[in-house]
Amino acid sequence: MKKYKITRWLIYISPFHLWFWFFSILRHKEERFIFVVYPVLCLSSAITLDLLKKMKFKNLIIILLLFIFGMFGISRTISVVENYSAPQATYSLIYNQLKNETKQGKYFLLLIIFKK
Repeated sequence: MKKYKITRWLIYISPFHLWFWFFSILRHKEERFIFVVYPVLCLSSAITLDLLKKMKFKNLIIILLLFIFGMFGISRTISVVENYSAPQATYSLIYNQLKNETKQGKYFLLLIIFKK
């Protein structure tokens, strides 16, 4: 690969690396601050895979990396479902209550009041 192409790719993905470095040193990380760089993360991943295709053992490395990061993604999804399931449990209880009440011919009004 020519040197100017690598330099151009580095210019494209350098904001992601700066953002990643800055947020890595913070103790409190939230999803709302992370989601803004997902497009640049995807671009960085695509560029890395493109550079890996030109290496000697490209297929083995690409398959290994895809497997590792696929497992990271699956474990994160499972973690979110297991550790942040309170809204799903609440709506499940509301749904069951509504289903039981309507089977008995009763209807009720569910009011949710938000306080500031």
